[in-house]
Amino acid sequence: METCYFCGHGQLVEKRVTLDVRRGDRLTVVEEVPARVCDSCGEQYFSAEVSRKLDRLLAEARPDRTIEVPVCRLA
Repeated sequence: METCYFCGHGQLVEKRVTLDVRRGDRLTVVEEVPARVCDSCGEQYFSAEVSRKLDRLLAEARPDRTIEVPVCRLA
């Protein structure tokens, strides 16, 4: 198994994750993203191929569905 580069002691495990991507004032949620995730600190690592697919998907901006997200401000 591969050791986490971020924390230095966790092991990287293959998982499918949900990714929240913010670009400007736009929030896009991408589900079922293949990643290697540290079992200690939770840091996520994506392959170059997955990163390229994410870039293409986000550039197309054609969501499968839309959800409502509450926004609060701590004053």
